Amino acid sequence: MLMVCLTASDLFGQGQRRERDREGGGRGGRGGMMGRGPQTLFALVANPAVQKELGVKEEQNKQLTKVNEDYFTQIRDSVTFNREDFQDADDAKRAKMMAEMQEKRAAADKAATAKLKPELAKILDEKQMTRLQQIYIQSLRGAALENDEVVAALKLSDDQKDKIKTANKENTDKLSKLMSSDGDPMDRFAKMRELGDQLNKDLLAVLNEDQTKELDKLKGPEFDLASLRGGRGPGGGGPGGFGGGRRRDEDGPPNAGGRPQRRAGSSEKSDSDKKTDSDK
Repeated sequence: MLMVCLTASDLFGQGQRRERDREGGGRGGRGGMMGRGPQTLFALVANPAVQKELGVKEEQNKQLTKVNEDYFTQIRDSVTFNREDFQDADDAKRAKMMAEMQEKRAAADKAATAKLKPELAKILDEKQMTRLQQIYIQSLRGAALENDEVVAALKLSDDQKDKIKTANKENTDKLSKLMSSDGDPMDRFAKMRELGDQLNKDLLAVLNEDQTKELDKLKGPEFDLASLRGGRGPGGGGPGGFGGGRRRDEDGPPNAGGRPQRRAGSSEKSDSDKKTDSDK
């Protein structure tokens, strides 16, 4: 259930579009790729701020782009959902749909990561790979406690795992009710962020003192996570959350972090880039 908090921001975006649809704008139909999602290892390694931190060279970047595209291809089918079904469902069904979607995405990410992470290790040197893992754990926040490597390192007990599972379920139920409530969309979004912050506190509170110290070691030196949101390059996000909004270009699939990535060596510009140039 790694997707709990940020998946809700996906659904918040769908709720905004639903209100525009009622006013005559937008389109319904089957939902495509989610606009936002949690940071994956592959989204992070494609992010300009992370690449700068790692000291990624140009040749490495070309190889990373290929691995990132392979990752996206493998997880693509897991990040689609039927928007209309979600909008028409009652609270109980929405909670179930959210949980199923989160589990599906988490399973797809786990399988793709297991297959492609060794490829990252071939491209990055040992120091770069270690730092990437540290930043990844930081970006997960409380959800790091569901990462298999972190769980093993912290030696979480069955009781702790149950508490984590319960906290996630309660959070999902609250988010489902929140997303179906009336009122100002931005107020709902603010409450959603509050729920996410509270969930992270609840998850980290499960740890004992020794486990907390071990988790701090796994995180390594603090990385400015806010820098993940400002990039315009591969993996860079837009305002409002990791991954930002999703756009599509003609010349490449979007990466897991939300922004489409241009194929290495491509000089073709997106429609929005062309418009920006014409305005200069």
